[in-house]
Amino acid sequence: MDPVMDRGLNVALAKLLTRQYEVLEVNAAQAHVTGDVAAHKTLKMGIAFDLVHREALEYGKEYSKLLRDEGATLINGKKVAWLAENSKTERETITQIIERGIAEGKPTGVLQGKKGGYPPGSIAAELHEYFNARKSHAAMVARTEVARIQNVGTLNRYKDSGFTHVQVLDGGGPNSCDICEGLNGQIWTLEEAADRELEHPNCYRAFVPVMN
Repeated sequence: MDPVMDRGLNVALAKLLTRQYEVLEVNAAQAHVTGDVAAHKTLKMGIAFDLVHREALEYGKEYSKLLRDEGATLINGKKVAWLAENSKTERETITQIIERGIAEGKPTGVLQGKKGGYPPGSIAAELHEYFNARKSHAAMVARTEVARIQNVGTLNRYKDSGFTHVQVLDGGGPNSCDICEGLNGQIWTLEEAADRELEHPNCYRAFVPVMN
């Protein structure tokens, strides 16, 4: 790839990655608060919002550091560098689209038409389709991260309140798979729940405390 184009791509992807960080970081703190408050309501406890917010901010700082330093988060108890891997894959895919288009003699199509969009068969049109698909994927990732972190906040509050076991609520939802349906109603330790916060992307898993 042309060095100038390569540098431009690196700058554009760095900006995109920074935006992803910012969205995920804000969502993380908010999701932790939501999960914590939900646990308080389930336990019929008075909500100490100062404590809830402080713990959410502490979680958010740890989440942000891991995200920015390693492109990773803790998912089901394990560090997963999913954002770093996604960024690497995106970089490779975009480079392939551009290099293949140039080799095939496709027009760049960098100027949008009068009615919007890019010229059919152009490199810009193919990149536009790719990024539209990535938007859908990014939205799914954001939804899944929010749901997962809500469960983190909920489970942490149950633990702080002295509970050791929870019941899995994971059946009958629009994204419930056969595995989720089979797990619905099971009793898990908090440690087991923390290791399986969600089963899959867009999972609707939730937990309620079980009296010892």
